[in-house]
Amino acid sequence: MAKQRKLKKCLKCGIYFDSPGGICPGCAMRQKMPITGSVQSASVRMVPDDEFNIDLTEHFWSKPKETFIKNDSGKLQWSLMPFEQLEDVVRVLMNGAKKYERDNWKKCDDINRYKDSLMRHVTAYIEGNKFDNGPDGDNLHHLAHAICNCLFILYFDKGDIEEWNQQLNEKMSV
Repeated sequence: MAKQRKLKKCLKCGIYFDSPGGICPGCAMRQKMPITGSVQSASVRMVPDDEFNIDLTEHFWSKPKETFIKNDSGKLQWSLMPFEQLEDVVRVLMNGAKKYERDNWKKCDDINRYKDSLMRHVTAYIEGNKFDNGPDGDNLHHLAHAICNCLFILYFDKGDIEEWNQQLNEKMSV
């Protein structure tokens, strides 16, 4: 286990750091002061989360902020994804895996079943029912179920449709 170091709060910006002196390496860099030590990553939990909230975007000090260049245009911007809401979607998938089996949804031989399920969950939500609390319901949000159905439909739509249709026809002819 790594030895925990005592963190100090920067007098200028308030970020927590472990270098000697009264200001963090990011502020020191901007003031062209000598830097020793290192900035602690926000993912390293040296003190309880509720004591401070670190935003290191202002303190990326390997290059001054004014000249930082990163060619990431056209790349996925995962920071746009509301991951907290995706947890509900994962809970729906976990319940399905427990109720049936993992990835059972991939075995579906009729994509209309997902379209029908999608519309049932969307309609229930529009009618004012937020949670799936019917007789077979799992008390999870109807929109999380709808998103799962959209993902299932997207999975089959982006896959090899010809191959999927061929497998479907083979199953139906048996």
